[in-house]
Amino acid sequence: MFVVGGRTNNVGETVALEVYDTESSEWVKFPSVQRFRHACWLLDSSLYIHGGFEQDSPNVPTELITKVDVSKFFQNSKVISNQIPNSPIENKIVYQKQTTMGKFDMGMNNNNIMIPEDRESAYKNYMGSKIKKPTTAGPQNVRISDKVIIAVAQDHDDDKEKCYKQVSIDKLQEEAKKIKQGHNFRDPNAYSNTHSLYYENIYSPFINALLKPTKEWVPPSDYKFPFKKDLVIKLIDETMKRIDEGPILLQLRVPAKIYGSIHGQYGDLMRLFDHWGGPTEMGDIDSFDYLFLGNYVDRGKYSLEVLCLLLSLKLKYPDQFHLLRGSHEDIKINRNYGFAEECAQRLGEDINDPGSLFQRFNRLFEYLPLAAVVENKILCVHSGIGSSLRLLDDIETIQRPCEVVADPIKLQHNFLLDLLWSDPEVENGISQPRQNGFKTQRFNNERLRTFLAENNLSMLVRSHECVNDGFEKSANGMLMTVFSATDYCGKYTNAAAVVVIRKNFELVPKVIYPVMNHTNNFAMEDEKSTKNGLKGLTYTGNSYNNTSSTWIDTEETLKKRPATPPRMSSKGFFKK
Repeated sequence: MFVVGGRTNNVGETVALEVYDTESSEWVKFPSVQRFRHACWLLDSSLYIHGGFEQDSPNVPTELITKVDVSKFFQNSKVISNQIPNSPIENKIVYQKQTTMGKFDMGMNNNNIMIPEDRESAYKNYMGSKIKKPTTAGPQNVRISDKVIIAVAQDHDDDKEKCYKQVSIDKLQEEAKKIKQGHNFRDPNAYSNTHSLYYENIYSPFINALLKPTKEWVPPSDYKFPFKKDLVIKLIDETMKRIDEGPILLQLRVPAKIYGSIHGQYGDLMRLFDHWGGPTEMGDIDSFDYLFLGNYVDRGKYSLEVLCLLLSLKLKYPDQFHLLRGSHEDIKINRNYGFAEECAQRLGEDINDPGSLFQRFNRLFEYLPLAAVVENKILCVHSGIGSSLRLLDDIETIQRPCEVVADPIKLQHNFLLDLLWSDPEVENGISQPRQNGFKTQRFNNERLRTFLAENNLSMLVRSHECVNDGFEKSANGMLMTVFSATDYCGKYTNAAAVVVIRKNFELVPKVIYPVMNHTNNFAMEDEKSTKNGLKGLTYTGNSYNNTSSTWIDTEETLKKRPATPPRMSSKGFFKK
């Protein structure tokens, strides 16, 4: 990915050409063309830069078109130059434009602006006139058209003459308004594109309102849920169809981002997106696969926001954004641990009504995938492998919709319990039994080693248990636990993390810390994060001055549903 030019607030500052290498997930900087509000396109090994404003004359637009030979430009960077094609295709010269690049002469010279033969022919047929080729080069040969061509149909089977139309450039804004008018649902069968207006009208209201990465999210004072029920029903129905079309065992690519249990902590999710990048148009959704390991609901007060945002992102990015089922995505659990109460209070609905959002969400949960394999090397599940799972093929024998059965009758019932509830043994011998009512068995290092070997895997990544640093690597590097909600149940001062799997399969935890009450607004770097070689910030201040207020933490509710003890390690655990 290339970031060319731009503008800063500092007068005279030189803006670099930044290149993102997807192999190493790193940025590299080079000298660049000093322009902003320009257009760029890449054709084989040539990068073209058209128009915009020069840094030296920011109020006067330029007509210059600059061609950069990236094979020469990046010749001193072996990692990038090896990925650049160096065999330019033969194109027909339509006109020429000469520019001077000042100090930088690294493949950016006199420029030949070209249009391939077949494109010229298509252009002639559409415009109904011939392209006149100038005999001399110079500024007089370049003229910006006052017309633009826009696409008006999405289906490739449509009549080609009806797919495009020509409009005046001063009418372009009006055409954009026509596209965005209204939020009426359209028949999805009328569009073959998965990102059709029908789906966009469903997910856009949620994403526009909820996807706002910030370090200072303030819970709404009225605790009202801002979306209409019929829109949420559409979101649930269409996302469930999309999920059901996919496998129960996902196959992911690297690089990838892995999120653990969120438990209704919408504020922590926004902080993670703010600190470490999120699935936004300006974020890293085009560079990473996103995987969430379940437990989106319960314990916290904002499960509805978390669910609606994640389902919307799944609908928008079906091939890049993935959601696994967790132990709390089960009606027998979330009826008692907060989600049912939230739906009843915020939506004013009868949770026993089959048409309620509570019931509809739980029907969707029974279709969620149960595991994901990253590049045939790393298995990701919500909890563990228990004692029954032997092969990855076992997971694919589970039929959807799948109900969690406390007293297993079929082998598949055991598989499901293991994936959602089984925990690893604690290495220092401290082991706290779970009071979940399910017959599950902890797995030890030898059991994990055997399972990984039999399936040609190198590692297991899971969530389910709160860990002090937001992540914990154990079992001699074979196991990683990740937890993505800070200050669990308002009782523990644990951090939250997202784990990045790089292209070389290195796992890099990215951490945020609880927001504490404080009289001053400031950010400080946590000493513990520096020791771990991580950059994590603890934000304190009145803007979001009571993290525990987003947990269900009253004395009555804690007695009814006490916090599950966090995973203990040799480091111990911090408790308020």
